[in-house]
Amino acid sequence: MTVLNNNQCIHIENAVENNLKHVSLDLPKKQFIVLTGLSGSGKSTLAFDTIYADARRRYLDTLSLYARQFVGELKKPHVERITGLTPAIAVTQGTISNNPRSTVGTMTEIYDYMRLLWGRGGVQICPNCHIEVAANTPDQMLSRLMAMPDGSKLVLCAPIVRQRKGTFEQEIKKYRAAGFTRIVVDGKTVELAELAPLAKTVRHDIDLVIDRLVVRETARRRIKESLELALKYGGGECCVERLLDGGKSQKIFLSQNATCPRCHTSFPEINPNMLAFNSSQGWCEHCRGTGEIAVVRLYAMIGDPSLKLWSGDPETSSFLPFAELDSDDLADALKVLKNVAKTCDVSLTKPAKTYDDELLFTLCTAFINDVFEHESLTPEALETLSQVCVTREVCPECQGSRLKLEARYVEFAGKLLEEVHAMTVDEALGFFKTCQPDERAARIARDVMTPLVSRLDFVQRVGLGYLSLNRGASSLSGGEAQRIRLAGLLGNGLTAVTYILDEPSIGLHARDQQRLIGVLQALRDRGNTVIVVEHDDQTMKAADYLVDIGPRSGVHGGEIVYAGPTKNLEKVKNSTTIDYLLGRRSVKIPDTRRPGCGQALVLKGARKHNVNNVDITVPLGCIVCITGVSGSGKSTLINDILLPAVKLQLSRKKNLITPEFDSLEGVEFIGRLLEVDQKPIGRIPRSNPATYTKVFDEIRKLYAAQTDARMFGYTPSRFSFNLSASRGGGRCETCAGAGVRTIEMKFLANTYVDCETCHGKRFNDATLRVRLNGKSIADVLDMSFDEALLFFKDYVKISKILQTVCDVGLGYLKLGQASPTISGGEAQRIKLAKEIAKKNSTPTLFVFDEPSTGLHVEDVDRLIGVMERLIEKGHSVLIIEHNMDIIKSSDYLIDVGPEAGMSGGKIVCAGTPEQVAACEASHTGRFLRQCGVKPDCKK
Repeated sequence: MTVLNNNQCIHIENAVENNLKHVSLDLPKKQFIVLTGLSGSGKSTLAFDTIYADARRRYLDTLSLYARQFVGELKKPHVERITGLTPAIAVTQGTISNNPRSTVGTMTEIYDYMRLLWGRGGVQICPNCHIEVAANTPDQMLSRLMAMPDGSKLVLCAPIVRQRKGTFEQEIKKYRAAGFTRIVVDGKTVELAELAPLAKTVRHDIDLVIDRLVVRETARRRIKESLELALKYGGGECCVERLLDGGKSQKIFLSQNATCPRCHTSFPEINPNMLAFNSSQGWCEHCRGTGEIAVVRLYAMIGDPSLKLWSGDPETSSFLPFAELDSDDLADALKVLKNVAKTCDVSLTKPAKTYDDELLFTLCTAFINDVFEHESLTPEALETLSQVCVTREVCPECQGSRLKLEARYVEFAGKLLEEVHAMTVDEALGFFKTCQPDERAARIARDVMTPLVSRLDFVQRVGLGYLSLNRGASSLSGGEAQRIRLAGLLGNGLTAVTYILDEPSIGLHARDQQRLIGVLQALRDRGNTVIVVEHDDQTMKAADYLVDIGPRSGVHGGEIVYAGPTKNLEKVKNSTTIDYLLGRRSVKIPDTRRPGCGQALVLKGARKHNVNNVDITVPLGCIVCITGVSGSGKSTLINDILLPAVKLQLSRKKNLITPEFDSLEGVEFIGRLLEVDQKPIGRIPRSNPATYTKVFDEIRKLYAAQTDARMFGYTPSRFSFNLSASRGGGRCETCAGAGVRTIEMKFLANTYVDCETCHGKRFNDATLRVRLNGKSIADVLDMSFDEALLFFKDYVKISKILQTVCDVGLGYLKLGQASPTISGGEAQRIKLAKEIAKKNSTPTLFVFDEPSTGLHVEDVDRLIGVMERLIEKGHSVLIIEHNMDIIKSSDYLIDVGPEAGMSGGKIVCAGTPEQVAACEASHTGRFLRQCGVKPDCKK
């Protein structure tokens, strides 16, 4: 192999991080490199835990000693040497932000430019009269005050400070010297002479009290003089408080800037901050800028109405949340429920049907509020309850716009800000390219429009033109979030940088892959090194250089199977990945398609977002796949319409959320619905696969039964890292059982470092004294599922759960691996394993959302086998998917499209893969033909 120097390559020498086995490798710079291999073979370890981790550590070493003291000591990756490494940027699958106010528009800074346009070049509209507001003169303001009933008591104030930090000592001295005696600070009136120093780091609202007076004709002159004084100090603005009977008051805002000529309502001056929904200056007070309010999902909390609300067993009770909790959390949650039931006058030993929905809703809401307010449960349990029991609805005050009323009614080029924010990227790009603002607005927009259009264009180029700008960040898939960040990188113009990406093709239809590949090649052509962890065959074939890691997963991986140019792949004989890539091996197309059990779900008149009056039939007893290009409406049709409708009928209770459809038939043929999605199994380091699958409960019982544990009086609670010592737990109190400390990195992503007390073991020394075959409870959490399966082979309850995790291809994961480090695809398969391990004879509809995420083609083949086992047990499987191997292996396809956004939302065709392959209008059909599926024109 040709030896390259540091200017030509990144040289990695003797890397042994995680499962890497003394890996030494040269990666050529300024090339498009793909790291591939089976799931868990070590690709991400090499890319992120070795190359990127070392680059980040070197960057942090350049910070001052003062700054580094807040970071702590970052772990150096286990590698002997890395040379030739340039500054690195990692673009991972994780959603960019969990902030409920974060949107596609704010993440890309598109909304910031829009705020500037509307705030400086917009025209304010009265929300009542829908006409342009105009400035008010002092005489008009005086006439309005004098028109109030005779004897009205008024307090005139000048607004001095609005949501600014500081002590404002100089200003207050000036007002005191001018003879003013009262001031209103953050809503409280105080004497200037008695005013305590204001907190410097807190945002304040300050009004100067100008006068207190009574409306009478004889007081006209005094009112006029006081009003003029208020306008002088308030910069043309005046706050009037009219005192009413009963201690109530009415506040009136007067301004020389903007007043409706018809209804005389005054508005504050437009500015960009007023249009920001992530600050109190602009957000809707009801939802505080999120556009949504939290509502308890009654159908998710109350099940069979004929059962007792609580019988003592989660399996035979109508109150459903307790089935999601372990024994320790269950006891605490039951105390909360009993207290709430007593307050609501509800007997838990009576059937749920004894009470009407309104009272049950009150009970459930009070339970959720008390649980979260007092935080009596572990963070993991609270996270679970939040996901299961609470949903989000559009805010009734701002209608989802997130803005307060006066901020919503500002127009630019004839459009309100919320209207453009609700557009897709494609629509917004079209609007800004063709809009014709008036002469004044055009002058202001000249410098803003170019970077705004540029950013929209970048998002469109990475295949996300179908996303609406107001789409919440938390609702994006891992692939979408990654491509949003990739769009931002396109605009920064950096060169000589190493970009490391984690499966950017996730969520993309095969039709859209070439556009993404073009973006990656454009980054390379600027002189950057692009390293991509990927399974997609189109991306691998387009790469300049391929590194195959394996040969298998976990402890059987971590070796370099092949590293070299993609043009030399034909010569490689020992690579599973390359065999699949070159067609030597493939996922076999089934000889026959299962017809199903003769029953089906029939949904009619589905309508939401871009789905308009659609009818679909989902056969039961077989594998059904929903396909279509990215953004065509698949998730809307299934996740937003069909699944809520099925839940509604299964719950046999009235639902507060009305799914958008005309009718749904066939729900009586399924007994249970299970969504196996990519949402995290937990968002905190203490959450892990062992606790989620409940296998850790059985392991804790086993450790509590050991001789040493009985001698010390330890119960299973002792071996829980979620419980403090005061609650019988044996966790390390320094890190609260997390094993790591979270380091806030401000403008960088948070970093986790091992706890200095327990060194990542999570437990205190007394707990670690108990051993099982020489292994402590911390040693078990550090095992992979494959290793644990051998260790616990003689314990049936434990090995059964471990086996199911290994069966879905996750044997390489560690039992105690922190949930934030688990990808969406891995989380989905953990959920599947948990369900397979249960004894479940009830006909269940399993719903998967892109289960191929993060899977090598051989693991996809294994996953298809697991799904077929579910069918054999009498269940049904519904999949939303882009992966052609899963699509071609399904029994029935529903293809949505034909395009994305408003050009989609229709059923292009439905039938067996062979029937879809015969449809010329279907993009999916075209790629099925390329995969070897023979078209069948028979209906």
